[in-house]
Amino acid sequence: MATSSRRHPYSLRQHAIDTNWSLDFTDRTIGLNEDRVSAIEEALAAPWPRLLPALLRLRRQIRASVAPYTAQPDFRRRRMAWMAEQIDRTYGSRLRAADGRREP
Repeated sequence: MATSSRRHPYSLRQHAIDTNWSLDFTDRTIGLNEDRVSAIEEALAAPWPRLLPALLRLRRQIRASVAPYTAQPDFRRRRMAWMAEQIDRTYGSRLRAADGRREP
């Protein structure tokens, strides 16, 4: 059986790098979501006399996190813009380096 001298197009090393990057990315975004969920759970678990202040505090924190994005009137869009900025802040340089682009 003759062996081929062509290089195989699949790089196991690159696959391992991509897999590790994906796991790291997933862990960090899950961490952001865990913080949000635990804040919501904390507010909802408060007994009645402290429920209203806890919910108002949570509301202020969420609104404050998206306040810089006033160009978008929709709260959901501002929240998505905030999440995109968090991801870019964490992984932007890595993504640009992978694409071969320079830092802005």
